Amino acid sequence: MVVLHNHPSGFNEPSVNDIEVTKRLRELSNLVGISLIDHFTVGRDGQLCSIFEKMGLPNQKYFSFSKRWQKEFKYSSYSIIP
Repeated sequence: MVVLHNHPSGFNEPSVNDIEVTKRLRELSNLVGISLIDHFTVGRDGQLCSIFEKMGLPNQKYFSFSKRWQKEFKYSSYSIIP
């Protein structure tokens, strides 16, 4: 599972709350047996920031979400559910 959300401020740097939510999501995903690949914040112009990287957590390197979608993702207030 990949989680992402936008920041209305336009800055993609994760907040303290974003980091806490990521910790909870990671715990819950482990509990139910779902792999949490990463949690991203999205800033203006679709700039992504990996919260896993900011927390020093290993993300699954084979999954290059930020590089692949960085070019395709446009800043939007809509939720994206593939």
